[in-house]
Amino acid sequence: MNKYTTYMKCGLLVLCILAATNAAHAQAPIEEPLTVNDEMMYQVPYPEMDYTKLQIKPGYDDMQLKPGGSDTITVTVTNKDTMTITSVPKVVSAYYNELIFEEEWITITPASAEIKPDSKQQFIIEVNIPEDADIGYYNPQVAFTDEMDPMAYPMYIHFMQLSLNVWTPPNIQIETSMVATENDMGWICFVGSFKVR
Repeated sequence: MNKYTTYMKCGLLVLCILAATNAAHAQAPIEEPLTVNDEMMYQVPYPEMDYTKLQIKPGYDDMQLKPGGSDTITVTVTNKDTMTITSVPKVVSAYYNELIFEEEWITITPASAEIKPDSKQQFIIEVNIPEDADIGYYNPQVAFTDEMDPMAYPMYIHFMQLSLNVWTPPNIQIETSMVATENDMGWICFVGSFKVR
């Protein structure tokens, strides 16, 4: 008898939840479509996004450099739009990064370019890490236009992401205070120490 009562209570609970859900949906107002020139159109809650059409290759690169090191990468920007686009590349530090990437660590050649429709422009990006740079990961972007996505926290539309690991190899020092001893079995053991810096 208890099992039957439990099933009945569960069934009634499910019916109540379904009835409440249907009642809530029935009360929600339905958005009326706009009529423009006898065509029905619906309002979209997002702003119109009309960006220039650029293709950036590569869109990502990974570098590992020591302090004082340098490297270069060639980025090709292709204009897939119907109008000429002016590209003035600039370095943008990622807002979520612990370490600040300084703009003067990167040189971009040419500094600007007019890219005609269906044309390509190569930019040479040279990264020079100073001797006193902090060890760690940097994530700068190279933005090729000023166009930004209004729906995202500062997010450039046309950019190349650079992941940069500034590192140094470990420095192992062996202390000279070594002692040679003979154990009970006649083996010679060397006792010493080393430090990793």
